[in-house]
Amino acid sequence: MRYLHLSCLSLLLFNLSCSSSDGPDMETVTKIEYHFQDASVAPEYQRNYGIAISAQSIHLTVDSYGNTLNDKTFPFDESRFQSLKDQFDKNKIKSCEKQSENLMCTGGTADNITCYNGEEEIFSGSLHHCGDFDEGTMCGNVENYVSTIKKLIPDLAGELK
Repeated sequence: MRYLHLSCLSLLLFNLSCSSSDGPDMETVTKIEYHFQDASVAPEYQRNYGIAISAQSIHLTVDSYGNTLNDKTFPFDESRFQSLKDQFDKNKIKSCEKQSENLMCTGGTADNITCYNGEEEIFSGSLHHCGDFDEGTMCGNVENYVSTIKKLIPDLAGELK
């Protein structure tokens, strides 16, 4: 019973630490950048990519160990950009401090999200995935929000080849 109480207390404190920090004022956001950092694998399989989204366009860049493999721009519009900003809030993406869940894990992938108002960075968070553990500086439903961003690129899997 004592361990159950400690587990519940730990879970409560974890949730409070993730919900106490505020996210950015999304009404002021003019650009959202998402970066995926791939695991360290052979160059023919390794793909890092960035998706920069504004009310006018989506810019995709793909690289493998610094060598640019793809660089494309797609049209976008204000209403879809507003929807993406709304999804940030609906997914409760916020800054938080988390302790490492697995200090022994090496490798893995990472998701990074940065929001800008003009040139000013107003939010930056990352989430590192290694094994069955996640650690980083973002809380909320990051996986769902990242999925929303990826769906903006027609045939993302094809663009990563």
